[in-house]
Amino acid sequence: MTNGVGTGPVNPGTSGQRTVDVGGSLAYSASIMGTIRAKEFLKIDKRSPVPRHVQLQDGIKRMIVANGLKRGDRIPPERRLMTEAQVSRNTVREAVAQLMLQGILVREKVKGTFVKKVPALSLEQTRRFGIALVAASPEAEREIRTPHSLYSMILTGFSDEARAANTVTLLFTVSPSRPDEDLPVTDLDALLVVGHVTNEMMERLSGKVRHVVAVTDYPLASSFNLVRVDARHGACEATRYILNRGIHEVSLVTGDPARFPGAAELIAGCRQAFAEAGASKDIDVRIRTDEHTGYDITRELLAARTGRFGIVAAGGPVIRRVLHALAEHGPEADERVLAVGYVEGDVAAAVEQYPVTLVGASLELCGQRACRVLQDLIEGRATPPVDARVLPAVISDKSDAGRVPNA
Repeated sequence: MTNGVGTGPVNPGTSGQRTVDVGGSLAYSASIMGTIRAKEFLKIDKRSPVPRHVQLQDGIKRMIVANGLKRGDRIPPERRLMTEAQVSRNTVREAVAQLMLQGILVREKVKGTFVKKVPALSLEQTRRFGIALVAASPEAEREIRTPHSLYSMILTGFSDEARAANTVTLLFTVSPSRPDEDLPVTDLDALLVVGHVTNEMMERLSGKVRHVVAVTDYPLASSFNLVRVDARHGACEATRYILNRGIHEVSLVTGDPARFPGAAELIAGCRQAFAEAGASKDIDVRIRTDEHTGYDITRELLAARTGRFGIVAAGGPVIRRVLHALAEHGPEADERVLAVGYVEGDVAAAVEQYPVTLVGASLELCGQRACRVLQDLIEGRATPPVDARVLPAVISDKSDAGRVPNA
């Protein structure tokens, strides 16, 4: 056996392939690249929050299995992968490099890139999970698909968990009025629904896909599979954090319970913390009409109160308004007010410049939990309906531990 693609003898057991000796440890065969189906497996969703090189890794794995490639078969060259997937050379190289680290591919200088180990993936057995993004308008769809948005964090967590389980994930947008008709495929094993979800939508989608789960804070019927951040627990943790520092004047800035679905849970959580502490007072509930009201409420509290007090605010936009009002009062406000934000999602980076302690749960964890719920439903480890709660905790502590607060 001689080295080099052009001089190696034809292996009688593999018609159309030439055996290539690459150093004695492995014998690779150079397949005729034109016979490999690639394009159908290398489709990249450029609007997805999942990085393109990660999508391409999954596509190459499916391409290897679907074409029946074996150890030693050469995959299409870099330029063809770029063309079929419509991505840059850097994206292809990153995907190939990661597959080399996983031991699936090996690259030989000049000769090409070869299959070192066939992925543990069977297209017949691979699960197909769909992610339905509910968007009422193009603007809403852009918001959902924006990188680092709350929704994109859910999708990232879900996709990461699905890849770890060798599950193919399909991402698409559906309208609130006809979500079942907008599904591009009908043979999904399970479906994640993200966005402004309603009972009617869940009912219609459940008629098309057997296992459906929604990650949402909207109040849905108990007959559906749900994954959500436990709002009551989060508000309780935020209030408890303030009370444990000897501050018993605490105000909650929240929406009207009649209009804001999670307001009642937030109020109940704050009151639970007061009851546990045996405090004689109750939470001071300040109803906001919109996110801008947090600014006005904070200014009113600063003017009306003389001692130290705490503020619990829910949601990134509201927290920023509260902190904007505190910043206008300078160091004096920082000494008087302990602000704790309860957030459904890890937005610590958004308020990093402010002296706020955040209590919340990463929405990536919600996405991961949703994927595991669907797997449990499929495999019979869970019985529907499932109501999975993700418990918030302190994720960013900005308090001054050395300062003794006034009672």
